[in-house]
Amino acid sequence: MFNRHVPSAIRESEQSDFDDSVLLNMGHRVIDEFWLEHKSDFVRYSAHKLNLESEIDILSLENLPASHLRTLLKSFMAAEIELRIEPRMTIEQRSKLGALFRNIGDGFLVLRWLAHARFCFSRGAQLFGDLRLHRHEDECWYREGKAALAQTTGWPRAKAISLYIFAGFGYQPYRLLYCCGLTVVLFTLIYTQLEPRWTLFQCFSVSSMNYLSALGYGDVRDSLPSTQLAVILQGFFSLVLNSTLFALLVRRWFRS
Repeated sequence: MFNRHVPSAIRESEQSDFDDSVLLNMGHRVIDEFWLEHKSDFVRYSAHKLNLESEIDILSLENLPASHLRTLLKSFMAAEIELRIEPRMTIEQRSKLGALFRNIGDGFLVLRWLAHARFCFSRGAQLFGDLRLHRHEDECWYREGKAALAQTTGWPRAKAISLYIFAGFGYQPYRLLYCCGLTVVLFTLIYTQLEPRWTLFQCFSVSSMNYLSALGYGDVRDSLPSTQLAVILQGFFSLVLNSTLFALLVRRWFRS
């Protein structure tokens, strides 16, 4: 199986019009054909070792040099076969295989084999999710998002970059706390320009109170119309940021 697919995949990667998503589909066809022919040769025993651990060197993959494409492809195919072996894997085996897919995905990401990287991160997230290892699951989905970001262009890429910067694709919600603080500071500076008669502390106080709880007209009725417009805009931004932050934190803290 390795000799049939890996050398041809490496040759294809040297072409100018190389598309690794095509090679991913080809690789799965090779795996499916191999499994239909040889599945009776594989039996999972009760030991916590992976059946193909001799083909999957987990320790060496943790610091795999970027040039070892052959090792990555071979380990990826072996890991896919491991998933098909019955009976089901033990908890330790699933955890080891999830870590393996994550490490392989990191290697593919370095080599810019983005379709392979996304697939491996998705596999790892699914394995960790089955074990309720949510921290590792989120880490895999976060890396899958980074690989997806590298594939997008144009306006979708701009939206993906904003999601990456402000919330880590939803898997690092604490980044939004920096955005909350930045919003308060930014509007404090805006109020200092719009209302020269206000002290710096007054500007900060209005910005902070308006961020935490939108001010009413009575609070700013003696201010300029431009200041009132800025208060409205800050109230809108704070509502969006706070709603998103609380939604992501609730998901992170209270999911079963």
